[in-house]
Formats: sequence, C-alpha cells, structure tokens
Amino acid sequence: MSNENAQQAAVISDYQRTFNSDHGAKVLRHLMRVCGMMAPSMDMRDPSPYITAFNEGRRAVVIEIMEKLRLDLERVETEIMQQPEGESDVII
Repeated sequence: MSNENAQQAAVISDYQRTFNSDHGAKVLRHLMRVCGMMAPSMDMRDPSPYITAFNEGRRAVVIEIMEKLRLDLERVETEIMQQPEGESDVII
C-alpha cells in the first residue's frame, strides 16, 4: 500500500470513527439539515448564480462526508423522502 493510499485509508477511518458514534451521527444529521442536503441549490425567489454556487458548496461538504463514510446516497435520499413532514432528523 502506497503512502498516499495509507493516508486516505487513515482519513476514512477517522471519518468513520467520528461520524459512526451517536454524537457524530447527530452532528451529521444536523449538517444534512442545515446545509440543505435535499433542497435545491438554486433559490427560485432569487436565482443568483452566486447564491446557487454558495448553496451547492454547502451541500458538497455533506456529500464529501457521506462519501468518506461510504454511505449509500440513494438509500439516504429514499429515507429522507419517506420521512413524515416536519421531521427534523435525517435517518442514517
């Protein structure tokens, strides 16, 4: 295993150790909610390309975390869409 691969594996392990804890899962759910994980990046009331880019950047951070955790993004999306209206937490 190359040094770069070992470093990547260590980073993934750190992400998993952090976000697979009860507190980490709560933080990830919070980030998914406040970063607009399931919201459109473009605000139709103000379709500014700057706001769209900003919103997409927020979402990209959460997606990066989810990829490091190797979460099934389609499964997470399905669970989010099946939540009753008004639920504040995402199930992961």
